[in-house]
Amino acid sequence: MKTILSLGTVLLLSVSPTQVLAAIPTISESDARIERSARSSYVFRNFLKYDSITVSSITGSVKISGTVADVVHRSLAEDTVASIAGVTNIENQVTVQSKTQGEESDGLTYSRVKTALRSDRDLVTSRIAVEVKDGLATLCGTASGLLQKDKAARIAKEIPGVLGVKNLLIIRAAALEKGEAEPVSIDDASLAALGKSALLLHRSTARVTAKIQTTHGVITATGAAKSPTEKAAVTRVLSQIIGSKGVVNQMHDESGESAASPLLPPTNLRIVVQ
Repeated sequence: MKTILSLGTVLLLSVSPTQVLAAIPTISESDARIERSARSSYVFRNFLKYDSITVSSITGSVKISGTVADVVHRSLAEDTVASIAGVTNIENQVTVQSKTQGEESDGLTYSRVKTALRSDRDLVTSRIAVEVKDGLATLCGTASGLLQKDKAARIAKEIPGVLGVKNLLIIRAAALEKGEAEPVSIDDASLAALGKSALLLHRSTARVTAKIQTTHGVITATGAAKSPTEKAAVTRVLSQIIGSKGVVNQMHDESGESAASPLLPPTNLRIVVQ
């Protein structure tokens, strides 16, 4: 009996098993790094740890899917991944858990308040629980000092959807003895996402269209501001984000008005307004 081998069969037999395995498509190191960076980011580990989110990357094109508690978390996930080096495109298929209309309104306000409080550099040692009912935000738990207690209430009042604030925070005596908290190290992708979120969550900057980029902990804001007051508000909000090492405000002032005297920043924060 004759055995007839085609050219394709001959070529296949001449290829080693190692070469065959090498020809099978595998995830690239760049895509693997993107997925690892998302999963290990400060936002995913702290703000989204109770959500179910999957991140997959193919040649820099990233798809995120799963379910989250609200639209604030959905945006945080997308903004964090978008700020990771090597990401060229994002397909956001994350869905929000269904709620009744009343639950949706108070739930969204709750998430906005909670995110804003957890993003603030001065409240890192405070333990604040938030409850929202018909627009009334109640703050419970502990603050590390009187200034932190008052600041938490001010931040909550700034959030769209908040109609009133009931501040039930108590001051921990033990926290006063420890002094200042250790600086928190946050990856640049998370810092950029928290920066975008912070601007949206404050009434004074909610309508600002600024582009946020971060490098080694320094936040750079570009875009257009309608007035010096709006530009100063952007600087103030970004300078208060946990983990921020400095703010460079390169936003263009469209009004041509002269700027008012700037607010004094924290002594350990570098702020540049251009």
